[in-house]
Amino acid sequence: ENLVGCSFKDVTCVYGSSILDSNEFAYSMTTSLYVDAVMVFAHAVTRLMADLCPGLTGREARTCIQGDDLLQYMTNLSFQGYSDYISFDENGDVKDHH
Repeated sequence: ENLVGCSFKDVTCVYGSSILDSNEFAYSMTTSLYVDAVMVFAHAVTRLMADLCPGLTGREARTCIQGDDLLQYMTNLSFQGYSDYISFDENGDVKDHH
């Protein structure tokens, strides 16, 4: 919120805003890897919820998400991360795109 000058509480953040747009952002490979890991989880949960748990919230949503399903969704993702392009091989390992 501080870096991009918005507030979730006050609903002033613009959907799709990128931290990379901030003049205060300093790129760090280590931090980018953490951000990418969180993004893998977030993308997987979003897709899993849309496919397997549409309309569920709270406790119902939490019980709908199963570890094996979440892992499958996580390893079937591909997207442009902050550190590199993110995708996984047949063993669930991150592919090297260099």
